[in-house]
Amino acid sequence: MRNTLLWTGIVAATLATCGCGRERTAEISYYPDFVRLVESGRVHQVEIVQEASGVTYIKGEASAGGAAGTPEEFKDT
Repeated sequence: MRNTLLWTGIVAATLATCGCGRERTAEISYYPDFVRLVESGRVHQVEIVQEASGVTYIKGEASAGGAAGTPEEFKDT
């Protein structure tokens, strides 16, 4: 029983950490894609992320180009 709880905890932690395919983030280039989103006023939220490995990138949320105007997530490459 104890081993089952341990393995369940490990699996749950792994799923929470890796996201396992849940990510819907579209990768875009900083220039011209991200710059165009900002200039057109479509960016709602931006976060500068610096990972422990030293990699720095921008991720955020922008309204879609269609009439629905639903936000879509992005990450610069």
